[in-house]
Amino acid sequence: PFKPDDFSRFDESSDTVFYSAPRFVTHIDDPAIRALTEYYSQVLPPSNTPGVAILDMCSSWVGILEFASIHVHLNVVL
Repeated sequence: PFKPDDFSRFDESSDTVFYSAPRFVTHIDDPAIRALTEYYSQVLPPSNTPGVAILDMCSSWVGILEFASIHVHLNVVL
């Protein structure tokens, strides 16, 4: 059902140019951040819960889980 044009980008220039400078943006507005913070505080266990580790794969430079007093832990085993 899709045509090749459906997957074309508005700006076809190189991604290297776009990503050459850091961009510190938030992808949702402040009310949405507050709502997610409240939700996470209700459904996720506190960070000091024994045996619990949470990996936030969708975080940016603003970590919503941190606002909810839920600290993200990452253990890498090679």
